[in-house]
Amino acid sequence: MDEMITTLNEELHLKKIPYVVIGGIAASLLGKPRMTMDSDIVIVLDNAKVPEFIHGMRQRGFSVSASSEPKIISRLQRGLPVKLRYRKHFSVDVRIAHYSLDTNAIRRAKSYHLFSVRLPIASPEDLVAFKIARFNALDQSDIQAIFAKQPKIDKSYLRIAAEQLVDETGNAQIQSNLEVALGWLKK
Repeated sequence: MDEMITTLNEELHLKKIPYVVIGGIAASLLGKPRMTMDSDIVIVLDNAKVPEFIHGMRQRGFSVSASSEPKIISRLQRGLPVKLRYRKHFSVDVRIAHYSLDTNAIRRAKSYHLFSVRLPIASPEDLVAFKIARFNALDQSDIQAIFAKQPKIDKSYLRIAAEQLVDETGNAQIQSNLEVALGWLKK
């Protein structure tokens, strides 16, 4: 995992691509450590530069077959996540910033030292906002651990982020998920 993270970080810095780490790595740093075999990131990238980005990732050892490359490029350009495999056991899930939460999370990210590199990790509030959008059992566990380790959560920022996500995605369930999560903060 450390080789993949280092390689990913080098490529993104070389290409001057702003990004933020979300998902299991961020949840482990901000909450309770847990096993993960991938890294989840959101990047800022113009659609016209997506083919160059994919080519660079392939040059760095990420698996992108020639036959699947057009599909991967298309998915990224539409704001959908793609999985880029690194060696047999690791991968990175990449998505281009599409929502206000994405750009805010990149802007608000804090730098953490991990695997001999400095990584931009989402703030606790932004990570919780990402997790209330999906809100599966693992997301709920991560949120509870983040709340336990990060007692000074900015609830008003979380409410604003949730409202923007509802407006931008049309998913009203996000607001209900936030209320459930905030109930855990009170305990």
